Amino acid sequence: MIEMITHVKRIMLVSITILLFLSNLNAAAQGTTDCSPTETSGKGFTVFISDLHMGIGKYPNSEKWNEMEDFRWEKEFGLFLDEINRIGNGKTDLVINGDLFELWQFVEDNCNYGNPNLGCTEKDALKRIQNVLKSHESEFQLLRKFVEGPGQNRLHIVPGNHDAALLYGAVAKEVLKSINATPGKVCILPKGYWRSTDGLVYAEHGHQIEGDTNSYKNKWPKPFTQYKGKTYLIRTLGERFVQKYYNPFENKYPIIDNLSEEKMGLKYGFAAEGWLVASTKDLPTFANFAILQISADQFASGLLGPGETGMPNYDVKIIKKNWDEKFISDLLPIMETLLPEDSIDRIVLKKIAEKNLSIKPSNLSDDQIIIYCKVRSDLIARLEEQKQTISISECPVKTGTLSLYYMTKQNDEVLKTHIMKSYKALPSEGNIKPPEFKVFIYSHTHKAHDDDKYTIELSSGSWAPKVFNSGAWIRVIDKDQLEELRGEKNIKKDKYILTDIALEELPSCYSFVMIEPYENEPNAKLRYWASGSNNSWKISTKCKADN
Repeated sequence: MIEMITHVKRIMLVSITILLFLSNLNAAAQGTTDCSPTETSGKGFTVFISDLHMGIGKYPNSEKWNEMEDFRWEKEFGLFLDEINRIGNGKTDLVINGDLFELWQFVEDNCNYGNPNLGCTEKDALKRIQNVLKSHESEFQLLRKFVEGPGQNRLHIVPGNHDAALLYGAVAKEVLKSINATPGKVCILPKGYWRSTDGLVYAEHGHQIEGDTNSYKNKWPKPFTQYKGKTYLIRTLGERFVQKYYNPFENKYPIIDNLSEEKMGLKYGFAAEGWLVASTKDLPTFANFAILQISADQFASGLLGPGETGMPNYDVKIIKKNWDEKFISDLLPIMETLLPEDSIDRIVLKKIAEKNLSIKPSNLSDDQIIIYCKVRSDLIARLEEQKQTISISECPVKTGTLSLYYMTKQNDEVLKTHIMKSYKALPSEGNIKPPEFKVFIYSHTHKAHDDDKYTIELSSGSWAPKVFNSGAWIRVIDKDQLEELRGEKNIKKDKYILTDIALEELPSCYSFVMIEPYENEPNAKLRYWASGSNNSWKISTKCKADN
């Protein structure tokens, strides 16, 4: 009898062990919701990086990088992970704030279904992620080492627009399986954002900011559509443009999408290839992308000037009904007086005017129509200031608006609207509203900035979160750095910019945002992982290592 009881106990113990093992396997495979937010209130060190764009890697059976691969920085990445582990004393939370993966670039086009609005199915997205994970196996071993060390480090992955496929269950499981970490150590955030437990820090990729050509609108964080009984990712205008323009030319010009503003890629791409790259029917799309692309550090960066405070309430319904066929091309004469000759906005509009093309309202969203109206409004304000003749009219507005001119800080206004919208979408606990953010972090633009430039006042000034952009954890180059490098290499003509500069020659630094342990309020800082003398690497306040 005793032996039988002992035998039963053994069977029960083995069964429980097997169940626990299977449960852990299932958690490791599914773990998208098992990982709670980091405890940042004085208890940990939090680091935000983004836009690594790990993609197709090297050519088969070769040590040569495929020209479309942006992430070639395994050594620097490993050193960076070691350093943030050291600073956090093994209690670091690493938040990858979108676009860890590059799933818009491919060798085999296995997501072409004859409909430009349809992205990958789950099956085809899984095939893409498997190829990327295989190409970057060593980097994921580094991430596993980071979370499985003797400390309590954790990894949080926020989906972005280039890796929105992470929101497919099978794709998320494949990524978690590749890291093979203890359940709860790694999570892929299905809500599309990261938020600290005290609610004071909020991070998202940023492609959902109003007017962005990569936005999934109200579909996020479920960016899917049904077609003939099958589920597909939605293919946005931004994805269509990148795949049509950047992908074919990155084989020839590897740095074309490593310029800090996508408009720079357009400009130098056209300089290298001529306008043969843009057929007549494509020009309206180029105009939309060039002028409307908020992710390129705001479409109107060259236009912003003095204007009255207040956001006009444009009557989009009336604008669509009375659409002027020359709505775009009639801006050209004014653009020529206000913008530099090599401005991509001006170049694209000139081509549209030369070919007598028009952009129809059916090809624009309401947000995009409003952006065009803001451009017109600013042009009128600038002309009035210069006491010039005005040949264009304002877009009609609804009654009761404060002003026909938009704010000088249009970027702030867009972010303000988006931050408020993001906050209102957060769930309340009972009747208690979540705390207001003290820090808002976004990414996506590849152009880092900190709160010295952006502190946005909300709720009549009583709420003023500090806004950071984490930039990109790949090598990028901005306008000033490009001009400096261009001078060093003595590149005279624009058409040689993309051919004569190698990806490895771009500034050797990688931006990120960090928050040290705190008691009351988070103190976020923009920093760079930068190379110094003797091939050393350190955290710096600027792109070059501090002395």
